[in-house]
Amino acid sequence: MDGDVRDLRRLVFVLDKVERVVPLVAESSGLAVVRERSPLWADDQREGSAGMSGAVWGALRESVRCLQAARRSAVREVRASSDSDVGLEWVAQGALLRRALEWACRVVWLVEPPRPERLANLAVGVPDPVVVVRRGGESSPAVGADVAQDVWLVCGGEPVVGLPVAELVGQVVGGGAREREDVPLVAAAATVLMVLGRGLELVKERSRAPY
Repeated sequence: MDGDVRDLRRLVFVLDKVERVVPLVAESSGLAVVRERSPLWADDQREGSAGMSGAVWGALRESVRCLQAARRSAVREVRASSDSDVGLEWVAQGALLRRALEWACRVVWLVEPPRPERLANLAVGVPDPVVVVRRGGESSPAVGADVAQDVWLVCGGEPVVGLPVAELVGQVVGGGAREREDVPLVAAAATVLMVLGRGLELVKERSRAPY
């Protein structure tokens, strides 16, 4: 059980990093300003009343909210659980991280392709979540499409053989993670943060002028 407690604390440690993102997605954030003649500004003019930027920022904030909720759940579990209780909130935390990944990947899916495709994406709505998740992972160099999909499946309760826990966690924690299949939520949290970071990079680029 000591290993389970350590893994739970590792999850909290990774999720603590979401607090760095909160100011960036706040309404008062300078990053949220869409500059005139920027790509997002041009998309909004075509779609009307902040259509594209509104969808992008809504997805960013939903991803962060899910990460914050997963962190609160993990913190409560660390503080209140006995050894026998560890892991009882795995399903809830997994579901929150799955949704956080979907929202983060949606941000990348909306802003990463060429402009005509982005506008078409917004017009037709969101496709199969697997398509969105794979696109988000593919566009995040440290993740990749296959890993993003594997993490998404694990968080939905579907086992995936060979999930590279140490590699994923090492990207965020800095290495030293064990190769164990019983810490998939730590890998999921690291993956979401990497995709979210990529989404923020793209949004920053698309919000700058001139177009």
